[in-house]
Amino acid sequence: MSDDPFIKLVEGTADMLTQQSNMLRQSLNRVIAGNPDQLARLRPPITDPLSAVQKIVRTRRMRTRILSSELFSDPAWDILLVAYEAHCLEDDISVSAAIFAADVAQTTGLRWIVALEKRGLLYRERDTVDGRRVFVRFTDEGAEIMRETVVGMARMFLQ
Repeated sequence: MSDDPFIKLVEGTADMLTQQSNMLRQSLNRVIAGNPDQLARLRPPITDPLSAVQKIVRTRRMRTRILSSELFSDPAWDILLVAYEAHCLEDDISVSAAIFAADVAQTTGLRWIVALEKRGLLYRERDTVDGRRVFVRFTDEGAEIMRETVVGMARMFLQ
């Protein structure tokens, strides 16, 4: 033990927090004893698709910064993620912006968008203001599949 009053205060506070944490842990253990489902009820469910997709996008960007985009390439998934984020924000995303976010060549990105269209997940729609621009949009089925996917993934992260 130090004679410094500040260090004594910090050590006392740390001891108090440790005791309170232990008491809380014991109380929670008593509450969920014999009923493991109780723990799941204590954890708030993730139902917000926008925050879920934003977390997934952030983890993918972090992975790319740390490792390298050459190691991981999933253009279809990246296009779906950025398009779904725009969908949740009720915003438009152009074909070129979606391809840029996927970090692939235009031809590769277009090939993936066509494949996603054939699966019935996305469709392209020409901008009514600037006819040169084309937006990527979700079909109703595609939006529902993405909502279930991103919310489900976010829930898995919490377990």
